[in-house]
Amino acid sequence: MSLYYTDGSAIDYDVSDSYAPDWAYWNTTDQTSFAELNHDWGGGWKTKGTLTYRKITQDAEQFLAYGVPDRTTGLGLSTYPTKYDRYEKQWIGDISTTGKYTLGGRQHDVMFGVNANRSKNYMTSLEADVGVPLPSLSVWDRQFPRPDFANGTETFSDFTVRKTTAFAATRLNLHDDFKVIAGLNYTRATSTGEHYGEPREYKRNKLSPYLGLIYDLNDNYSVYASYTGIFNPQSQVDINGQILPAIEGKNYEIGLKGESTDGKINGSIALFRAEQDNTAEYDTFLDGLSRYKAVNSRSAGFELALQGEVMPGLQVSAGYTHFFSIKDEDGKAVREFVPKNSFTVAASYAVPAVQGLKVGGAVRWQSETRRLQGQTAAGDDIYLKQKSYAVTDLMASYEVNKNVTVGVNVKNVFDKKYLTSTQWEQGFYAPSRSVGMNVQLKY
Repeated sequence: MSLYYTDGSAIDYDVSDSYAPDWAYWNTTDQTSFAELNHDWGGGWKTKGTLTYRKITQDAEQFLAYGVPDRTTGLGLSTYPTKYDRYEKQWIGDISTTGKYTLGGRQHDVMFGVNANRSKNYMTSLEADVGVPLPSLSVWDRQFPRPDFANGTETFSDFTVRKTTAFAATRLNLHDDFKVIAGLNYTRATSTGEHYGEPREYKRNKLSPYLGLIYDLNDNYSVYASYTGIFNPQSQVDINGQILPAIEGKNYEIGLKGESTDGKINGSIALFRAEQDNTAEYDTFLDGLSRYKAVNSRSAGFELALQGEVMPGLQVSAGYTHFFSIKDEDGKAVREFVPKNSFTVAASYAVPAVQGLKVGGAVRWQSETRRLQGQTAAGDDIYLKQKSYAVTDLMASYEVNKNVTVGVNVKNVFDKKYLTSTQWEQGFYAPSRSVGMNVQLKY
């Protein structure tokens, strides 16, 4: 839904509001099958192979409304109805071998393998009654007659993406307290075909390194440092119809890990810095397609994590992430839809008085996010903002016997109203409070 008026002020919708008329739908079927084969060669050498097939089919008739309404009149939205059929077929093969070898009088570990992915995508799309002005947002009943899609404008996508990655890594046990992990992976990605009349063709390949150092301070604590090369081909297109370059960059991390003497509680603290170029960020909607721009970013921050059994029956996990900054090469803030602070804590307690009963809850909090949407007629910047918020979930489960467990979950207990993301021009509110029940059967 459009999230702001032309004067830059936010539109206050009800959580259940939607532009979709009664005839709109979106059906999705996702089928996955896989096979796995493991072999132990002896002497510490093992090979694992998996083959996965996934088919996703979608059939939809959607109604979008685009534009920015005037605060006084409520006018400014226009129609964009579409009907499409889509399928995607994925084949994913993975084979890896792990083993041990002796060098310099010490035993070391090694891993190598290949991952191959082939994805076939096909979609037909019909558009009809596009660009029809809608009534004032304040009086529009969110209905619109179903268009005659059979006589609409037809477009299609038909492209295939292939990605193969070969990797090798070793852990050198140079000393009882000091280890070095080094590795390389080579990625080759290609795409052929077209997407809504524009070529979806590219060839990308890159050799990326990994290096990690681990030093055990004692039996319970260790420090580490790592460097990772980043390479991730992408298929988004810019306003000129050109496919964006692959994401490339570097990631640095140093940290401390430890566990309690009895091994029941463990935690970590890490400082990180990431340099990432060409990340696709939504730009605009043009000629029926979402267009993206390549953004270079430099981010730095730290992470804290703690998990374990803090007392008999009470399991707790907590994590906190803070970004010092996320900026481009010129020092300008970018990707402001990413929260600079986020915190999660979850706990479950096995009630000793009732065998099989477990209760728990979780709280998620994040700081304010925003996105620059454009400018008003007066030239003032329009920012879409989501204030900081916290969401609470609760759960309870009861193990009837070793085969049957029943449970209940309450999501968003305090019915918090918030946008799921500020990454896009339009957005959605998160679901309101809900209660669900489940039954697990094990044999």
